[in-house]
Amino acid sequence: MAHHNHSLRQYGNVLGGSRISDACRSAFEQWHGCVKAMMSAIADPEKLEERAEARFMKFVGKHVDDSVELCPPVYYSTYTGKGPFSVILTSVAKVFGTTFTYHRQWLSDNGQEWALEFTADGLGGTDKSIRGIDLVTLNEEGKITNFRILAGWSSTRLSSWPVVCNFPSL
Repeated sequence: MAHHNHSLRQYGNVLGGSRISDACRSAFEQWHGCVKAMMSAIADPEKLEERAEARFMKFVGKHVDDSVELCPPVYYSTYTGKGPFSVILTSVAKVFGTTFTYHRQWLSDNGQEWALEFTADGLGGTDKSIRGIDLVTLNEEGKITNFRILAGWSSTRLSSWPVVCNFPSL
Protein backbone atom coordinates (compact mmCIF):
# COMPACT_ATOMS: atom_id res chain seq x y z
CA MET A 1 0.00 0.00 0.00
CA ALA A 2 1.36 3.41 -0.95
CA HIS A 3 1.06 6.54 1.21
CA HIS A 4 1.15 10.23 0.51
CA ASN A 5 4.30 12.05 1.54
CA HIS A 6 2.76 14.57 3.95
CA SER A 7 3.91 12.59 6.99
CA LEU A 8 7.44 12.41 5.57
CA ARG A 9 7.71 16.17 6.23
CA GLN A 10 8.52 15.38 9.86
CA TYR A 11 11.99 14.46 8.54
CA GLY A 12 12.59 17.88 6.98
CA ASN A 13 12.07 19.27 3.51
CA VAL A 14 11.07 16.06 1.72
CA LEU A 15 9.97 16.28 -1.89
CA GLY A 16 8.41 13.43 -3.85
CA GLY A 17 7.50 10.00 -2.56
CA SER A 18 3.84 10.44 -3.51
CA ARG A 19 3.40 6.68 -3.99
CA ILE A 20 6.07 5.43 -1.59
CA SER A 21 5.70 1.77 -0.68
CA ASP A 22 5.38 0.66 2.93
CA ALA A 23 8.80 -1.04 2.73
CA CYS A 24 10.56 2.07 1.41
CA ARG A 25 8.72 4.32 3.88
CA SER A 26 9.87 2.10 6.73
CA ALA A 27 13.48 2.23 5.50
CA PHE A 28 13.33 6.04 5.17
CA GLU A 29 11.84 6.50 8.63
CA GLN A 30 14.26 4.04 10.24
CA TRP A 31 17.24 5.67 8.48
CA HIS A 32 16.31 9.05 9.95
CA GLY A 33 15.84 7.45 13.37
CA CYS A 34 19.32 5.92 13.16
CA VAL A 35 20.91 9.21 12.12
CA LYS A 36 19.21 11.02 15.00
CA ALA A 37 20.31 8.32 17.47
CA MET A 38 23.91 8.46 16.22
CA MET A 39 24.02 12.26 16.57
CA SER A 40 22.66 11.97 20.12
CA ALA A 41 25.21 9.26 20.93
CA ILE A 42 28.05 11.48 19.77
CA ALA A 43 26.77 14.29 22.00
CA ASP A 44 26.51 12.00 25.06
CA PRO A 45 28.51 8.83 24.28
CA GLU A 46 28.33 7.29 27.74
CA LYS A 47 24.56 7.03 27.63
CA LEU A 48 23.72 6.38 24.02
CA GLU A 49 26.57 5.00 21.91
CA GLU A 50 25.83 1.33 22.54
CA ARG A 51 22.10 1.78 21.96
CA ALA A 52 22.66 3.88 18.82
CA GLU A 53 25.02 1.31 17.32
CA ALA A 54 22.59 -1.50 18.22
CA ARG A 55 19.80 0.44 16.50
CA PHE A 56 21.97 0.96 13.43
CA MET A 57 22.84 -2.75 13.29
CA LYS A 58 19.12 -3.60 13.52
CA PHE A 59 18.51 -1.16 10.64
CA VAL A 60 21.27 -2.79 8.59
CA GLY A 61 19.84 -6.25 9.25
CA LYS A 62 16.35 -5.26 8.12
CA HIS A 63 16.85 -2.53 5.50
CA VAL A 64 20.22 -3.20 3.82
CA ASP A 65 20.70 -5.80 1.10
CA ASP A 66 23.41 -8.42 1.70
CA SER A 67 25.30 -7.25 -1.39
CA VAL A 68 24.86 -3.49 -0.85
CA GLU A 69 27.41 -1.33 -2.65
CA LEU A 70 28.83 1.62 -0.73
CA CYS A 71 30.67 4.33 -2.65
CA PRO A 72 32.27 6.81 -0.21
CA PRO A 73 33.75 10.02 -1.63
CA VAL A 74 37.28 9.69 -0.29
CA TYR A 75 38.05 6.18 -1.52
CA TYR A 76 38.65 5.02 -5.05
CA SER A 77 36.76 1.77 -4.77
CA THR A 78 33.31 0.46 -4.04
CA TYR A 79 32.75 -1.59 -0.90
CA THR A 80 30.30 -4.48 -1.06
CA GLY A 81 28.36 -6.06 1.79
CA LYS A 82 26.75 -5.20 5.10
CA GLY A 83 30.05 -5.40 7.04
CA PRO A 84 31.88 -2.61 5.21
CA PHE A 85 28.62 -0.61 5.00
CA SER A 86 28.22 -0.71 8.78
CA VAL A 87 31.84 0.01 9.68
CA ILE A 88 32.31 2.89 7.26
CA LEU A 89 29.01 4.66 7.99
CA THR A 90 29.37 4.44 11.78
CA SER A 91 32.93 5.80 11.44
CA VAL A 92 31.74 8.62 9.17
CA ALA A 93 29.03 9.54 11.69
CA LYS A 94 31.67 9.99 14.38
CA VAL A 95 33.80 12.21 12.13
CA PHE A 96 30.84 14.34 11.02
CA GLY A 97 29.79 14.92 14.62
CA THR A 98 26.61 16.41 15.99
CA THR A 99 26.26 19.11 13.33
CA PHE A 100 25.36 16.60 10.60
CA THR A 101 22.04 17.74 9.15
CA TYR A 102 19.88 16.71 6.22
CA HIS A 103 18.34 19.59 4.29
CA ARG A 104 16.43 19.08 1.04
CA GLN A 105 15.52 15.46 0.35
CA TRP A 106 14.14 14.09 -2.87
CA LEU A 107 12.40 10.74 -3.21
CA SER A 108 11.25 9.04 -6.39
CA ASP A 109 7.48 8.55 -6.45
CA ASN A 110 7.78 4.93 -5.29
CA GLY A 111 10.50 5.80 -2.73
CA GLN A 112 13.16 3.51 -4.21
CA GLU A 113 15.52 6.39 -5.07
CA TRP A 114 16.62 8.99 -2.52
CA ALA A 115 18.79 12.10 -2.84
CA LEU A 116 19.53 13.48 0.63
CA GLU A 117 21.35 16.81 0.80
CA PHE A 118 23.49 17.24 3.94
CA THR A 119 25.98 19.48 5.72
CA ALA A 120 28.28 19.08 8.71
CA ASP A 121 30.46 21.72 10.39
CA GLY A 122 33.58 21.49 12.53
CA LEU A 123 34.74 18.10 11.31
CA GLY A 124 37.03 16.43 13.80
CA GLY A 125 37.19 19.62 15.87
CA THR A 126 38.55 21.70 12.96
CA ASP A 127 37.06 24.58 11.01
CA LYS A 128 36.41 22.22 8.08
CA SER A 129 32.87 21.75 6.84
CA ILE A 130 31.34 19.40 4.34
CA ARG A 131 28.31 19.55 2.12
CA GLY A 132 27.05 16.74 0.00
CA ILE A 133 24.35 14.39 -1.15
CA ASP A 134 23.66 10.80 -0.24
CA LEU A 135 22.28 8.97 -3.29
CA VAL A 136 20.45 5.87 -2.14
CA THR A 137 18.82 3.08 -4.16
CA LEU A 138 16.45 0.55 -2.63
CA ASN A 139 14.93 -2.59 -4.09
CA GLU A 140 11.20 -3.38 -4.03
CA GLU A 141 11.63 -4.97 -0.60
CA GLY A 142 12.82 -1.63 0.82
CA LYS A 143 16.43 -2.75 1.19
CA ILE A 144 19.31 -0.44 0.31
CA THR A 145 21.25 -1.84 -2.64
CA ASN A 146 23.45 1.18 -3.39
CA PHE A 147 24.62 4.07 -1.20
CA ARG A 148 26.77 6.69 -2.89
CA ILE A 149 28.11 9.71 -1.01
CA LEU A 150 28.95 12.79 -3.07
CA ALA A 151 30.65 15.44 -0.96
CA GLY A 152 32.81 18.52 -1.07
CA TRP A 153 34.92 20.20 1.62
CA SER A 154 34.78 23.79 2.71
CA SER A 155 37.13 25.70 5.01
CA THR A 156 34.31 27.86 6.33
CA ARG A 157 31.18 27.10 8.28
CA LEU A 158 28.08 26.56 6.20
CA SER A 159 25.77 28.82 8.17
CA SER A 160 24.36 30.37 5.00
CA TRP A 161 23.17 27.04 3.55
CA PRO A 162 21.90 26.60 0.90
CA VAL A 163 24.41 28.24 -1.38
CA VAL A 164 23.24 29.21 -4.85
CA CYS A 165 25.65 28.22 -7.61
CA ASN A 166 25.71 29.99 -10.94
CA PHE A 167 26.94 27.83 -13.79
CA PRO A 168 28.14 29.27 -17.10
CA SER A 169 25.96 28.78 -20.15
CA LEU A 170 27.09 26.05 -22.49
